[in-house]
Amino acid sequence: MADEPVSAAPLTARQVSSATGKALWTSLDELAGTEEFKQFLHREFPAYASELLDGSRRHFLKIMGASLALAGAGGLGACRRPDHRILAYNQAPEHSVPGKPLFYATAMPLAGGGCEGLLAETFEGRPTKLEGNPLHPSNRGKSTLSSQASVLDLYDPDREGWGGSWEEFRGFARRHFAAFNPTKGKGLVFLVNKATSPTRNRLRDRILQKWPEAKWLAYEPTDSEGAIEGSRSAFGDVYELVWDLSKARVVVSFDDDFLSAGPGRLGDARGFASGRYAPGGRAGHEAADSQMSRLYVIEPSMTLTGGQADHRFAVRPARVGAVLAAVAQEVMVQLSGSGDATLMQGVRRLASEVGGSDLPSAEHIGAIADDLVANAGFGAIMVGDSQPAAVHALAHALNRLLRNAGSTVRYYKVVGDAAQSSLSSITQLTGDIKAGRVSTLVTIGCNPVYDAPADLDFAAAYATVKERIYLGPRSETGAAATTVLAQLHYLESWSDVEAWDGTYSVIQPQISPLFESSNDLELLAILLRDEQTDPYELVRETLRQRTTRDAVAFETTWRRTLHDGLLGGSTGGGLSPDVKWAEVARLAGSSAD
Repeated sequence: MADEPVSAAPLTARQVSSATGKALWTSLDELAGTEEFKQFLHREFPAYASELLDGSRRHFLKIMGASLALAGAGGLGACRRPDHRILAYNQAPEHSVPGKPLFYATAMPLAGGGCEGLLAETFEGRPTKLEGNPLHPSNRGKSTLSSQASVLDLYDPDREGWGGSWEEFRGFARRHFAAFNPTKGKGLVFLVNKATSPTRNRLRDRILQKWPEAKWLAYEPTDSEGAIEGSRSAFGDVYELVWDLSKARVVVSFDDDFLSAGPGRLGDARGFASGRYAPGGRAGHEAADSQMSRLYVIEPSMTLTGGQADHRFAVRPARVGAVLAAVAQEVMVQLSGSGDATLMQGVRRLASEVGGSDLPSAEHIGAIADDLVANAGFGAIMVGDSQPAAVHALAHALNRLLRNAGSTVRYYKVVGDAAQSSLSSITQLTGDIKAGRVSTLVTIGCNPVYDAPADLDFAAAYATVKERIYLGPRSETGAAATTVLAQLHYLESWSDVEAWDGTYSVIQPQISPLFESSNDLELLAILLRDEQTDPYELVRETLRQRTTRDAVAFETTWRRTLHDGLLGGSTGGGLSPDVKWAEVARLAGSSAD
């Protein structure tokens, strides 16, 4: 029965310790001894690996020599340089010397958008280690846990045998998607992960131009819904905030764990560390009282950032906004009516919720406000993604009042997929499916069958779609799809990506595909029935459109971009959007109701 406990498999001699006589297992799967686990063990090691445990040294060398010869003949065909030319980051000749690494600049796309500039260390054509690219402004030579671990995904044995034939899909796509031409794409929906790839955006625009009735929805399982709506309310558009905490003398975090290893937070952690202590003071401040920055943290639970705080206040999640409003009220009073009178009214209503032994006292709130005003232009008010839109909008207004905008924080406009609300996208898609308005769903890089909100019952709705095409790693959505295509790892595919500050990078592969797979660029080009579906050429065309059509000048730019890991001059300086004071006041007042 399914509810009965799994009984242990019979013990083998290898599982009994010769020293203690106790039974030992390397995993629960080995304890259960299922047939699937046994098959996995056989696939994990080369043929006749068990024979290596017996026999003489001569026998060992004979078996190893035969295995390596067979692997070189057919089994390791993918372990070679990519077909297209890539450029080494270092100046040494590109020929391979055993034991000597070569470094290549590339970039890792981040969940939700943006990227991390990387240097890939390769030995004999195999990437083994990743480090930060010192030329990339997003991380400046450092790397995160995610990028360090991502190289392991490249060699994941679960990738083998996943996905169907791309040649068969090409024939299917020519027949199936031609039927959408007369209807202009009615019934066709794309559900994609959020990415800031200019080439994918270019292909997306062409698809929506070819099929204007089709829908393109962006979805991430964890999204900054409050940050997106708060930015749209405060500025009228969605902006990404890029912090320069090296300039900050006072940092106030409202439920924002910016020292964690989350996507895109490496620059925040490095900036805070470099600005934490400044010997001899800084420009614009007296040396005697500007030795260290000060960190205030208001949060509901202990975080890495809270552990580094000079002053930490434990506050329930629903009361974080009230504390921010109380600080904003004190700041606006000290600035003698700066800002908007309507905003002051909304702030007062929201600040009236402050009170109780579990919240900062009026003395503490006054001290925070005093610090922010005294260090105007050198402060940072940060809000976590879990907070509602009203809290984010109020923080934007307060940073603008204190002249922090343009100094410690810069704003970059977000367009396209990254500006969409994931919750709205998945809710709209589920409603359309249940209403019978979706006949073909193309899912790229996301797994909504597993991580969509439970109350939507997306898995049941997904199963009713006639054609379900999935491109991505092994997942629940792929298992429920009618057509499954394996997706390339970013270390084995050509693509491109933009950081939030506009820095453009080409993602160049470090190894040929280990298994039959491709990426989203080739999939979209196939649907468009383009003659050119090679991601390498698609990325080159994007860079050509961004730079120059002159063949000689373009080749120079292309080589330099690959070498450096970024396009020179593509980093933007940020914008200074105007605050919509009335809308911020409305949000602050309504959240107090």
